[in-house]
Amino acid sequence: MCPNALIPYPAHLPETCDHRVVQYRLALIPSSEKMGLLKADFIHQMEEGLSRRMPEDGKHVLMLPTYVTRLPDGFESGDCYAIDMGGTNFRVMYVRLSKQKCVVALERADMRVHIAALLNDTVGVLVAQRYLDPDTSIGIIIGTGTNACYVEDISRVTKWDYQPGVGSTGSDPSTSTCINIEWGGFSSPSLPRCKEDEEEDAENHAGKHHFEKLVSGMFMGSVAGRILSTIAGKGAFFHPTFKAWLARTGSLPTANLAAIVDGEGSVASVLVGSVGCGMTAREEETVQQVCQLVARRSAMLVAVAIDGILTHNGWHARPVRATIAVDGGVYKKFRRYREMLGEAFAELQGDKAAELCPLLNFTLSTDGSGLGAAVLAAAAAK
Repeated sequence: MCPNALIPYPAHLPETCDHRVVQYRLALIPSSEKMGLLKADFIHQMEEGLSRRMPEDGKHVLMLPTYVTRLPDGFESGDCYAIDMGGTNFRVMYVRLSKQKCVVALERADMRVHIAALLNDTVGVLVAQRYLDPDTSIGIIIGTGTNACYVEDISRVTKWDYQPGVGSTGSDPSTSTCINIEWGGFSSPSLPRCKEDEEEDAENHAGKHHFEKLVSGMFMGSVAGRILSTIAGKGAFFHPTFKAWLARTGSLPTANLAAIVDGEGSVASVLVGSVGCGMTAREEETVQQVCQLVARRSAMLVAVAIDGILTHNGWHARPVRATIAVDGGVYKKFRRYREMLGEAFAELQGDKAAELCPLLNFTLSTDGSGLGAAVLAAAAAK
C-alpha cells in the first residue's frame, strides 16, 4: 500500500515560523487545484508524446518507445552478464536466473559475449521487479536524477509502426511495451517555482528539465541552501559566519537535507564541521522548515506524475493491485521522503484514499537496472 499514506500532515507551518518561510510554503507547496492542473498537463504531454516525436528541447516528456515487447513472466532462466553504467558507478554483474529467482554476483571476466539487450536504467527497474512481481507496471528512479517508465498498450503508441519481431525483443505478437517517459523534461506553468529555482535553472541548462530540477537529489539541497541564504540576507537573526556559509553555492548537500528532515540529530550536529559556528534554536528551526518544504514539494510532484500515469492507464476507473518499483538514493536513503510520497498520493485520491491506496504497493528495487537488463535478455532469448 502507499507508505504511511493516510498519515495527515499539517496544512500550515508552526506559528513560531518566520514569515518568510511561510511565504516560501505558499510558493513551493501546490494547492489541490494546482495539483489537478499539473496532473492534466502531465497526461496531455504523455498522450501527445505517444502520437508524435516530441522536440528534444528539455521542455517536454519524450515518451520514448523502448522496443521491449516481451516482458518477463517470472519463468526466465539462464546465465547473463549485465553492465550498469550509472551516473556514479560502473558495475558488471553476473546473474543466474532460475526457479529460485536469481543469484547476483560481481565479476571481472575476459570473454566474448553476445549483447542481447540495451536498456535505460528506469526500464531495468521496472523489468527487474516485474520478474519478481507480475503486478509491477511502473518503474521510477528518484536519485541524483529522476525518470519513470511504465507498461503501455502498443496500440496507443501510434508514432511507432510496430511490426512483431522487427527491432523489438521477441518475435511473437504482443499487446504491451514499456515507454520511457523521460519525465525530467516535463514543464508546465503550474509547476511551483520560486526565485531561487529560477537562479538554479539559469546556472544549469537554462529553461530545460524544470521537473527534474524541482524533484531530483542533484538540486534539492542546492535550492534549499539558496532559499536559506535569501532568508538570512533579509533577517538579522542569522550568525554572520552562517550567512557566509549559506552564500556558497552547493553548501547544503541533499544528503544533509535528508538527514535534517529525517531528524538524525539536531541540525547543528548534521552540519557540524561545515558551518564553522554554533546555531541558535531559531536558526535550526528555520533550516529544518525550509528543508522540509523543498523535500515535500519534490514528493508531491512525483505523486502527481504517478497519479497521471495511473489515470492515463485507466487505473482509477478499474482499480486493481499495482506495484510501483522505485530505485535511487533519495528514495532508498530518505525515510521521510518515502512517507511524504505516500501522504501526497493519498491526498490526490481524496475521499477514495482508503479504497485506492491499499491497492498500490511502492517497492524498493535495489540494483534493478542491472538485474533488469539480465532478465530482459533472458526474456528475449525465450
